[in-house]
Amino acid sequence: LSTVTKHEFEVSGIEAVDEAAGVVWYTARDGDNHMKLQFHRVRLDGSGDRRLTDPAFHHSVTISPDRRHFVDIAQTHATPPVTTLRDASGRAIAELAVSDRSKFDELGLEPVEMFTFTAADGTTRLHGMLHKPSGFDPSRQYPVLVSVYGGPATSGARETFTMPDPRTEYGFLVVTLNGRNSAGRGKRALDAIYGKLG
Repeated sequence: LSTVTKHEFEVSGIEAVDEAAGVVWYTARDGDNHMKLQFHRVRLDGSGDRRLTDPAFHHSVTISPDRRHFVDIAQTHATPPVTTLRDASGRAIAELAVSDRSKFDELGLEPVEMFTFTAADGTTRLHGMLHKPSGFDPSRQYPVLVSVYGGPATSGARETFTMPDPRTEYGFLVVTLNGRNSAGRGKRALDAIYGKLG
């Protein structure tokens, strides 16, 4: 897709190609953060690139065989999935499924929080997630468990709906962090850490 797309964000995959019409549908990491996958349509000559999904959400899509519709599952780390049937332009046709969050709220579970921080290089903006116990008291101090994995193209933070880590119910805060190794930031980001995983 390098000759078809001309943007800085990472292309994740090709969903469908219509050679006769000269169109390709693809997913890319150009939501309001790189973890929010979006669905695009572009002509094979690179013209008319159009995002078909809302950048405020992460999207999983299934395109119909005739490419006239697609099923869109939209969510974030704190918003449970909503499944919608959309037409080829991205317009909602029918809401197919909505997650029921009532038990989550009834149990007093705390939504997982996304936060940003700056890497040691002083410029790279990274993401983390904070898991809190039910009945969280902001005036109290809690022990913190930190989860970090530094392998290439991995992520501790994500934009799919996330339940609080069960260990929080033992009185811990749990923090998961992305490093400069995190997935979805493109080749340039991974090249910067090549041979420097220590």
